Amino acid sequence: LPNPAGSGGSVLVTGGTTTSGVVLASAELYDPVANTWTLLPAPMVDAVSGEPATALSNSSLLLSGGSNSSAVLADLQRFDLATGQFNFAGAMPLARKAHAACALHDGRVLIAGGIDADGNTLASTVIYDPVAGTVSAGPSLTTPRANATATTLLDGTVLIAGGSYPEGAAANGNIAELNSAEIFDPVAGTITPAAATLAQARAGQQAFLLPNNNAVLLVGGTYNGADLASAELYTPWLAHFAATGSMSTPRSSAAGAALFPMADGQLLVAGGSNQQPGTATTVANSAELYGFATIETDASDYAPGTPVIMSGTGWQPNETVSLYMQSLPSTADVAPLMTTVADASGNILDGAWAPDTTDIGARFFLTAVGATSGSQAQNTFTDSISSVSITSSAFTIAPDICSPAITIGCAGNNTTINLSSSSIGGTFYAGAADCTGGTNPITTDGSSCSGGAAPSVYYRDTTAGSPVITVSANKSSATQTETITAATQAPAITSANSSTFTAGTAGSFTVTATGTPTPTLSESGALPGGVTFNASTGVL
Repeated sequence: LPNPAGSGGSVLVTGGTTTSGVVLASAELYDPVANTWTLLPAPMVDAVSGEPATALSNSSLLLSGGSNSSAVLADLQRFDLATGQFNFAGAMPLARKAHAACALHDGRVLIAGGIDADGNTLASTVIYDPVAGTVSAGPSLTTPRANATATTLLDGTVLIAGGSYPEGAAANGNIAELNSAEIFDPVAGTITPAAATLAQARAGQQAFLLPNNNAVLLVGGTYNGADLASAELYTPWLAHFAATGSMSTPRSSAAGAALFPMADGQLLVAGGSNQQPGTATTVANSAELYGFATIETDASDYAPGTPVIMSGTGWQPNETVSLYMQSLPSTADVAPLMTTVADASGNILDGAWAPDTTDIGARFFLTAVGATSGSQAQNTFTDSISSVSITSSAFTIAPDICSPAITIGCAGNNTTINLSSSSIGGTFYAGAADCTGGTNPITTDGSSCSGGAAPSVYYRDTTAGSPVITVSANKSSATQTETITAATQAPAITSANSSTFTAGTAGSFTVTATGTPTPTLSESGALPGGVTFNASTGVL
């Protein structure tokens, strides 16, 4: 879990089962800087074992389902590092264990498959929204699966791979483990079978999205009663599974993590069990390192004209590495095929290309391919994808009075934020003094977006009404409706004080008045017989 203060982080260990079979409700935090463990004073909502943990934003964590000595659980628990507390976050429609879970790019959590309280393998999925605090049903898997993995890919889709389906073993050569995979598209809200199958059917494996590589490493697991040492890579941009280097020790239920940013291009797998047919299960006390090639850029977003510095590690020394680009939308300009040569340490570096103004709003996917090693890696960056918002509250002012500061939130490398109003009398100013004096009006906020905000602006309008102000940059805009109230004017009757009528002859007299807000008319006293007064029109 990252530190809420912005530096360092902690490791949270929750629940589990003791050697005597007791399921725990306790949790501990490991501080890698101090090299200390701390038992949290507040217990978990439920004692639980086998619950997937999914990292959320703001240094919080979601624990879903799992089981204890009395039941399979449907509860969701949320841990907040800032408070050190576990809180109930909702319940899934079905209790489940041995399921997969992952965080989506929009912050929601996908929970897929598993085993229910009756031992049935599930095809259902659940989506948890931490902002709305809701739990809802997601699309069903095409194949029920337990002990699968779910990994969010670079493009935001999710790879759901492997797992076991004992109920379908008879149709699979009496093998429960699956070599199939599925893709969840969170935008379309669909799950479809992956085009390729795993190199090895497996369940209970570990799956890692490799940093600055963005292939998925599937490692270990079980097949037909034996733990596996094999590993394979899923390359999303090729939609392809392929075997990669095996571990020296078969492992299932192991732990692992990429060592980035401490060491780019390396991943550690540790522990786990080693069960082979006809032998006693052993627990591994060893660890292994997996090395992989990387490609990255020196920024995630670029203003037009800024060189994109591309670098990478883990390539074969002195091999030629080709650099390809694709863009969304595909109409954006991309760099032609580029090549670079890895140095004696396997590092690459190139900075010969920069986006231009025709690329504003585009997302680029950069793929590196080693000519000798055959290794591939992919990353992404944008050309000034911008979002703008008005973060200050709507205001009410009188005509020709300066507004409070209007604060503008933004993201990206905006060079110009455009300002406009639906009122012909509305004008923007860079400073309060200019606004008060009505001097140096502006139509753009020309400073670049920095730290998520642009400089404040001010507004003044000569006309009463409800003008809509708009801020826009590139393909993003935001609006807000303001209120301009007319100055108060005391009511005054503008018609004559009296009028003469001839007895027996019909006639009328209209009372008129001015004032802001518009005055209302009323009469007092008794009117003579036959005389009426309409307060709405002022006609007597």
